[in-house]
Amino acid sequence: MKPRKASLSKTALLAMIILSVALILGLAQQSSADPTHYVDDGTCPDPGSGTSGDPYCKIQDGIDSAAPTDTVLVADGTYNEGIIMKDGVDVESVNGQDFTFITGSAGEAGKAAVVVFSSADGAWTQGATLSGFTIGYAGGGAGAGIFVEGPYVDPAYRKVVATVDHCVIDNNPGGAGVRLNGLVNATITNCI
Repeated sequence: MKPRKASLSKTALLAMIILSVALILGLAQQSSADPTHYVDDGTCPDPGSGTSGDPYCKIQDGIDSAAPTDTVLVADGTYNEGIIMKDGVDVESVNGQDFTFITGSAGEAGKAAVVVFSSADGAWTQGATLSGFTIGYAGGGAGAGIFVEGPYVDPAYRKVVATVDHCVIDNNPGGAGVRLNGLVNATITNCI
């Protein structure tokens, strides 16, 4: 008598394949969906990949790679760049404004400011937060440490929504600490 081969029914085999695919997709999504992007100027000039073990060198790289509801976590240091905030992204320092500095010059962020919340090119900054930085040196002219710019006329009544918390805005020669233009909703708390 011949030994009988073990066989799975087609239904059982299909169920196993579907479960395997679902498991693989679930693990892949979980591992690539880290909502925190890390930045440390101590890694410069290496651009980094944004992980805790290989942080970005520049804050703007963290912002650019973030999705709404993500956090860009910035290590102590001095970041010589202008940044443009992004819709729904929180940019936070690890140890606060006494240890983390953004010192851009006029025009680096596309405006005469160090930090820009804007509606330029239809990219509405809604719900972005900046927390725990010293922001300074926007350069001459009408520069500002922080520039929040909304539309002047908008039939949909959209506004740029910006939150700035626990920041020091200082040393902006020829400009203002904070400049608000157009339809904006800016909340600035615990800042000097």
